[in-house]
Amino acid sequence: MSIPESSKTSWFSKRVGLHVLFWIGVFVFNVLENWYRSEDKAAIIEIYTIQLPLQMAAAYLLSYVQLPRYLFKKKYIKFICSLLVSVYIICSIYATYKAFYFEPLHPGYFKPDPAGRNWLYFDFLKYLMYAVTIYTPATVMAGIKLVRTRTEEERKLQSLEKEKLQTELSFLKNQLNPHFLFNTLNNLYMLTLKSSPQAPEVVAKLSETLDYMLYRCHERLVPIKGEIQLIENYLLLERLRLSNETIINFNFQEEELASNTIAPLIMLSLIENAFKHGLANGKENSKVDIKLQIRGQTLVFVVTNTKSSSIASNSKGIGLKNIQRQLELIYPKKYKLSIDNKEETYSTELQINLS
Repeated sequence: MSIPESSKTSWFSKRVGLHVLFWIGVFVFNVLENWYRSEDKAAIIEIYTIQLPLQMAAAYLLSYVQLPRYLFKKKYIKFICSLLVSVYIICSIYATYKAFYFEPLHPGYFKPDPAGRNWLYFDFLKYLMYAVTIYTPATVMAGIKLVRTRTEEERKLQSLEKEKLQTELSFLKNQLNPHFLFNTLNNLYMLTLKSSPQAPEVVAKLSETLDYMLYRCHERLVPIKGEIQLIENYLLLERLRLSNETIINFNFQEEELASNTIAPLIMLSLIENAFKHGLANGKENSKVDIKLQIRGQTLVFVVTNTKSSSIASNSKGIGLKNIQRQLELIYPKKYKLSIDNKEETYSTELQINLS
């Protein structure tokens, strides 16, 4: 998505304004720091007026050329060489101006030293002093640049990581939807083969369920009441498929759940796992108990089912790994998923800290 031109102009104007204020502050600081050093106030203003462009050149060269082109790309030798050359050139310009123009014009401010001009461009101590003076604002600006660059890199990494997790979460959800649809269509197929009068009801509930899955559960969290309605529709479809001997209980207190939200399809996936791997054959005396409640700030969801003899005892179901990964992405360190695999029953308990 492109940034509006008005926003770009506003951002640019604000940035230019900040730079102008920064350099005004540098100039005022330099002048005030040396205001009482000499009676020649014009000399003070002149020397720091000439020094300011050199400070600006040093700062922008360091922050916008040498840092991004060499230091940020880990070209350390080129960075050091470039910095030393630029320091020498800028200090030489300042030394030339000071020795051949300013000192003769304002002998009362700096004592002229004609003999020292022979070694003007090789005076290490003077150049070191000039470098400290000229490069102090450059160092401040470079520090700000480094902090901003580091902050932007961290923000981009966080954005990429978030996008990656959202993509993975979307993929996991999309894995569940076709699985549920396949099971329901299979149930509907069986009813139509039997010319069952319940087939239209199955179509209606399937339509309502698909409407919820396709259009209402794309958010990270959804109201629990919507998930409850989804579960009730699913249980109705399963009751139509299974024998009358199968007992299906779903207990919850709607008033205590009304204001809470949860990740979509998590609870349904646990229920679907119970029907697919516990009641695969719809045998007599099969039972599924589902309990949903709030304990303080913790949602507790328990699904217990009798086991089908055709299912291996160590089976974890097609969706459990998927569910666990979704929980890790949405509720890191805020959930607990327990599995109790007994000889005749299989139970999963999910606890989520909703705070």
